[in-house]
Amino acid sequence: MSATIMLSENKTFDVRTVDFNLIVNALRINTRGSEISKGLLETIDVFGMNMICVDELDASGLKIFGELLKEFGATLGTENMGLFEFIENVCAEIDLDERVVSDR
Repeated sequence: MSATIMLSENKTFDVRTVDFNLIVNALRINTRGSEISKGLLETIDVFGMNMICVDELDASGLKIFGELLKEFGATLGTENMGLFEFIENVCAEIDLDERVVSDR
């Protein structure tokens, strides 16, 4: 099974469900029920989908999501290099996203 992170209408990332669950758990821990957490986890908690949708976030929200992913990636050891590389790819695309670029 797989899950999806939807960066934009044209850019999505598929990830193994087991890795997706690790990402979701990290988001829950690091955001501690904040408004950004509610927004990021709405598709999971409210709609029951294995999807994180960041396509409607503004530049600030998208940057926060990227920072959370980077923090989580930094905790991964060499035994989970595939997930680390996945997170690096998502973060690189966030840095290139037009919302972030136009906000610089």
